[in-house]
Amino acid sequence: MIASAGFGAVFAYRIGIEHSYLLAGLTVLFAVTLEGIKPLAINAAFQSLGAWQVIRGLCLALLGLVAVAYSLTSELALMAASRGDLAAHRAAESFAAQSNRDRHQRAKQEPDSLKPTKPVAELEALRKSWHQRMGKNDPWFYEPELARAKRRLAGC
Repeated sequence: MIASAGFGAVFAYRIGIEHSYLLAGLTVLFAVTLEGIKPLAINAAFQSLGAWQVIRGLCLALLGLVAVAYSLTSELALMAASRGDLAAHRAAESFAAQSNRDRHQRAKQEPDSLKPTKPVAELEALRKSWHQRMGKNDPWFYEPELARAKRRLAGC
């Protein structure tokens, strides 16, 4: 009974928390109360039927059946959601691993796909001479080629 109440409470919390803390608390309270009343209702239904109080017995039996149905439904739904969450987590990990492998493969192939450049020392000398001739600190037209040359050098 305690395990069933626990499953029902967790299921009720997961459903209720999507709306508000108040609703989550109320649904947990409902689930735990329903689990507690289940054996009492079924016991009282059998006692009422034995005393020939048919309507009362049927109503209590119906309450017990509703409690059993909620208990089974909540436990099965919680298990199914847990399996779905686990499958989604595994799929996300697999996707991340494949993405990392692809990124690594592209990074390994990048140096081969770079355009040929002048040697790094030559490019730095050209940049330095540009500074001296023009007196400017931003020779932007040498930077992309210098960066390519350094990446190519690091990849080789």
